[in-house]
Amino acid sequence: MDKNLGNLEPLNENKFFEELDTLEEDARQEKISSLLKERNDIREVNRELFGRAKKAEGFEQDDEGNWIKTVKEKPKADKPEKSDEAVMKRLENMALKMANITADDEVELYNKWRDRTKFEAEEILKDDIFQAQLEKIRTTKANATAADVKGGSGGGDTGLKSDPDYWIAKATKNSEGKMMFPEDLPNDFKLRAAIVEKIGASTKSNAQFYNQGNK
Repeated sequence: MDKNLGNLEPLNENKFFEELDTLEEDARQEKISSLLKERNDIREVNRELFGRAKKAEGFEQDDEGNWIKTVKEKPKADKPEKSDEAVMKRLENMALKMANITADDEVELYNKWRDRTKFEAEEILKDDIFQAQLEKIRTTKANATAADVKGGSGGGDTGLKSDPDYWIAKATKNSEGKMMFPEDLPNDFKLRAAIVEKIGASTKSNAQFYNQGNK
């Protein structure tokens, strides 16, 4: 079976992104999803074919996945596999830009979700809890800006850190769907109780604090 990377080939990359820009949102997401599936299928087929070819040449894989041969031969520099990481990063950045996620704290929230859940951008951006946290961040910033305009009290962010919404906005979700709060969450019973009460109305996931052992 003969397959190639299609739109992932370097000569077609710019044309591919130009075509994406002309598509409606649903069509664009469908195009991206189709590309990701095709990429994964091709890489799996190539991996299997490569393994068969190496075994035919007398190679076997060791416990670390390295191909070795009983007859010592001059090491060959591995031909760098065409990496599509740059393309995938570009797709991810495009998805974030379409969602108006450009501020550092909003990108940081997205990165935490990506690293913890290993989800694709499309899955994260559609997650209700992620969207709620994103909205909390934006609301908190808007309120802070409004307070500055009114003159503020110069008290820093002490008031914000006593607000349950502030910590809910900074939480992430692990691969099991549980909300995870940062280590600097104050060990304050009333504050934590207020956080649990707030998220309890919108999700069945259990909140999990990094320093949960401290009562």
